[in-house]
Amino acid sequence: MKSLNSKIFAYNCYHNASVCYLKDGNIEFHLEEERVSRYKFDHRPYMAIADSLKRVDGIDYVLHTTLPTEKESKKVLDFTYELTRKLDRYTDRKAIDFSNEHHLFHAALGFYNSGFEDAVCISVDGGGALLDTGKVEVETIYKASYPCNFEKVYQKDRLGIGFVYAGVSEYLGFGTLECGKTMGLAAYGKDDPNIKPFVVDGKIDETLWERDPNGFKFKPYDNINHENLAWRVQKDFETYMIGLINKALEVSNNIVISGGCALNCVANYEYLKHLPEGAKLYVEPVSTDAGTSIGMAMIIWRQLSKSMDINPIKTLYLGPEHEILL
Repeated sequence: MKSLNSKIFAYNCYHNASVCYLKDGNIEFHLEEERVSRYKFDHRPYMAIADSLKRVDGIDYVLHTTLPTEKESKKVLDFTYELTRKLDRYTDRKAIDFSNEHHLFHAALGFYNSGFEDAVCISVDGGGALLDTGKVEVETIYKASYPCNFEKVYQKDRLGIGFVYAGVSEYLGFGTLECGKTMGLAAYGKDDPNIKPFVVDGKIDETLWERDPNGFKFKPYDNINHENLAWRVQKDFETYMIGLINKALEVSNNIVISGGCALNCVANYEYLKHLPEGAKLYVEPVSTDAGTSIGMAMIIWRQLSKSMDINPIKTLYLGPEHEILL
């Protein structure tokens, strides 16, 4: 079995689809589909795969993953494998499907990039892989160490804070993937007695939500000011995430945050005010789902190589050289 010198080609097939090529444990390039298709949040990495396979220097393993909640996910997964098989001039091996993991890949990317020898990794987003319970992971905490030890110490599989934030963003008209706009709008709001808190005594108030085909939907009520609603969900998000950080601190003083909720930069600065002396915080910059292709490649390479090398992130310029598409 190839290990230390393995060449891994990995891609994810859901919003922020991307491709990663890992050679000898090093990222040769990482390419997000929207960079070449020009469709924001593009979930079908067709052009990225076609472009990337012109640049690879052999492939030993093809890895792919998707989300069970993504529309047409199985169809996209089948097509991407067929595209890879036809375009890859090096190997005809089948792709290994890792659709049963999602938060693990967020956590792995953050941990290996952090430079910590060991850490506790918090992965939080709107939703990840389908669990044995039949529900979807929304918050997961891992105890991580080298070369590839990720022990799950906490997990939630119901309405999570990421879905709450996304649901409010959708209600405000931004859509579930444009939570940054809600974060920006929050700066114009204030505490409003007419706006009900989303978090009460550290727990999400599920009475504000109703079931729908996508899981949960915010139930509107009278006298909702949009700016103040954004302020409320931002403050409650910070409070809830600080609670998760405190839970993680019971395991380690080295904290890694990844997943879509790590993109809330206003909250990330707030966390620093609540860390105890000696605690360290690393927030993964590639915390969109585009980062899962890198995390997947990284953890599989560690499983193969058993490498104990620590290589903290040095640059975010991970894309291949490419002519500008007009």
